[in-house]
Amino acid sequence: MKRAIIFFILTTTIFLLAACGTKRPLDVIEQQVGENKLVPANAVQKTGLLDAYYHLLAEPENQPVALNLAANKTFISSEGDNIILQIGLASQKPKRTNKQFHYLLMRPTTETPALNRQLESLAKELSEIKTYVHKPTFDWSVSPLDKSALAPLLQHEEATSMDTFIRRYLIGLDSYNNKHFVIVTADHVGLGQKQQQNVADMAAYLAGKGASVSVVSLGEGPDAAFLLKVAEKGKGLFTLKTQSFQSEDWYKTEENYISANSITDVKIKVSLGKNIRYKRAITGETVNINDDIFTYRLKDFKQGEQRVSLFELTVPLMMLEAQQALASVELSIFDVASARYYADSKTQSVTYSNDLNQINASYNDRVNRSLTILNTADVITEASRLVQASRPYQAMNVISEQKESLSILGSRLNDDELQRDAEILGKYEKRLFDFAGESFQSLKAWKDLSWDKDRFTAAIE
Repeated sequence: MKRAIIFFILTTTIFLLAACGTKRPLDVIEQQVGENKLVPANAVQKTGLLDAYYHLLAEPENQPVALNLAANKTFISSEGDNIILQIGLASQKPKRTNKQFHYLLMRPTTETPALNRQLESLAKELSEIKTYVHKPTFDWSVSPLDKSALAPLLQHEEATSMDTFIRRYLIGLDSYNNKHFVIVTADHVGLGQKQQQNVADMAAYLAGKGASVSVVSLGEGPDAAFLLKVAEKGKGLFTLKTQSFQSEDWYKTEENYISANSITDVKIKVSLGKNIRYKRAITGETVNINDDIFTYRLKDFKQGEQRVSLFELTVPLMMLEAQQALASVELSIFDVASARYYADSKTQSVTYSNDLNQINASYNDRVNRSLTILNTADVITEASRLVQASRPYQAMNVISEQKESLSILGSRLNDDELQRDAEILGKYEKRLFDFAGESFQSLKAWKDLSWDKDRFTAAIE
């Protein structure tokens, strides 16, 4: 009974960082394992998971967004089958901005030499990025240990807290339109509610003046929800610095994000082929169904991003013709950059066959990749359930199987994202092995499988 209550609490009260803004969904797993913890059941959600990955989609040529269609296989048995239709949207890459990066490095308020060294090392790493448009500046809340020539934006006295540190950049600069502030924080001592609200409001103020604000957090126990909110208000990104952090890749993602215009009012209409039946939305879209037509809308996105949706459809047995129209898809979007609406349409078909070799050879790597990524969410949930049931070795088994699936497909497709996910699951597999060797207690399992509610739940507006 106690374990059932614990599991209910886990699945209903945990704030999901992975679903709310980190660009690498499995970073939250790496963060948990880095803190020598287990991973909660809902750490990775299917909803929105694919949006953080780049997919094998054709990019647009003469319009802001390209519509991509694919089925998980193009040949099916004459007896009919369930088919997965992937609808992908690929947007144009943004033009490079002229924004200058200004790093605001927040030292921990307690004496933690190891964390200070990490912060110093990261500052040096960021200073050596070779692709800056303008030379960056580096300001410290407390003077750096390494007196290397990292030019500051402002000369100022030491700041004792994040709100006083950021406040001095609100007034007095010649221009804000070309500035991107990156708060790099190793200070995870909680601010008061009023201070947190002030920091978020200051980030919004800077964004309103034409600047942007992102946050990079390193060390254990970040106040994730608060820092995420600051980045959202500042129209920037929140990043957990884990072992897989690469400064050049991070910079490219940041620059693309702050350079990108928005794409809004995204509408998709799907007209099903004759006798095709809608079964479910695998990626969780809210769908309006009317006979053989279903429609849905997508959340606004930015240039350079992609959106992928998966739907399961039922294809009947073969009647007269070998080829069966699966669906016709119509896309409508509003491009903020050009202040124009655009439309596109595509049709996807499947072909009946009695040749099993032909059917097996027709499986689509693009759709298979998406399904494999989504399966990670189910695997994390299942591993958590097994740990709660005192079966850590079986939890290792399901993690290992998913790790191998990601690794094999990643190797075949030369896919760095899948390979990175496989490495992170390998770290979690090792954590489960260590956990299995420890004396199992319900209290310990609860402690290891929980997140600090305050750390992952934002209360500020």
